[in-house]
Amino acid sequence: MGLKYDFDEAPQEISSLPATTETLDVQSAKMRFYQYDQEIDRMLKEAQAFKVSDEPSNKLAVTMGTQAKKLYNTIEAQRKEVTEAPNTFVKGVNNFCKEFTKRLKDIETTLKGKISTYQYQEEMKRREAERKAKAEAEKLQAKLDKEAKKRGVEAPRVADVTMPKAESVTRPDEGSRAFQKKRWTFEITNEAEVPREYCKPDPSAIRQAVTMGMREIPGVRIFEEASTVFRTS
Repeated sequence: MGLKYDFDEAPQEISSLPATTETLDVQSAKMRFYQYDQEIDRMLKEAQAFKVSDEPSNKLAVTMGTQAKKLYNTIEAQRKEVTEAPNTFVKGVNNFCKEFTKRLKDIETTLKGKISTYQYQEEMKRREAERKAKAEAEKLQAKLDKEAKKRGVEAPRVADVTMPKAESVTRPDEGSRAFQKKRWTFEITNEAEVPREYCKPDPSAIRQAVTMGMREIPGVRIFEEASTVFRTS
């Protein structure tokens, strides 16, 4: 007895379940951060207009930068505090639902594989039947050509063999369907034999080599780049 999927009995009113125990008010969350808006705008304008031209201005730029870093850390801490409970809820629901969606994906993957195997086997049967039919047609045409030559007449032409194509879409009932999507693909069987034009440099491998002290690699420009890091403690 075959396995029967009856989705008609599945619960339909999922939206009737309560989303959360508390209402999440985005506007209230925004109000918590509005106090920083004007201050950040002022700091941004000062930073854009500021010029570092000597040691005092260099030190002042460091002070301004670390102040911005401290405020950034403050806002990040408050953001995490505000979003901790909702994030915990979302992660919990996601993890819970993954138990269902994973099994449903397994069902889909399993059946897709079996359908594809069946369709592939049917296509191979069709091609074999077409090959045999063409061979028989060629054999018959050769016989007719030979007979016609003996009689000094033109031989009739055997009609081209045309095998019906398999249905590309399967429709078991209204609202559901499946179709075969074909594409050429590949797998690498011997990396050493792959032509160089199909290979590309590996940035992660180059970066690791430079980090380990490599300073010369053919086709690669290795240079030192300076960047500033702010520390607030």
